Amino acid sequence: QKSPEQAETFMLDYLQRHAITDMTLWKYLADWQVGQKRLTQALQTWQQHEATFGASNQTRLARLQVLWELKDKEQAKAVMASLENPVLAEMTPYQLEILAELHWQNKDYAQAQQYYSHLVQTITEKTPVATRTSYYTRLAETQKEQGDDPGALQTLQSAWQATHEPDLLLNALQMAM
Repeated sequence: QKSPEQAETFMLDYLQRHAITDMTLWKYLADWQVGQKRLTQALQTWQQHEATFGASNQTRLARLQVLWELKDKEQAKAVMASLENPVLAEMTPYQLEILAELHWQNKDYAQAQQYYSHLVQTITEKTPVATRTSYYTRLAETQKEQGDDPGALQTLQSAWQATHEPDLLLNALQMAM
């Protein structure tokens, strides 16, 4: 019986020995490592893949996600800066959230607004209430930070009308004062 660590070692050796360029297998390994809370190893997996085959936005986004999980915001910001014309449709909602938050922290409100606008468009009936409220609120905050108070208020009012979430109405009232 092989241990999970032995399986991980075997797979990594196999990927390297046979110069496997198929991202699917590398992603499978890194995702498994993340699921096992082996975040440092997942980061190393992506770094090894990039060192061998070169970096792409997909690998950079994967590293960004692992760095975020490791709470290494400075390295995550460095990876964010290395993204080359990222395509929103190619990102997971979680990656969009990370980028939106990093841009917010950098006070790059225009870019954060772009990501939060896209996230708002991904909201469905199944989206948790806290997530919906967070997206709409942060979108309104990015508008307000850019001097668009009426737009921010409109965002929250529209969000409240669409969802009837009391927190959104409270946020709108606070913003109006």
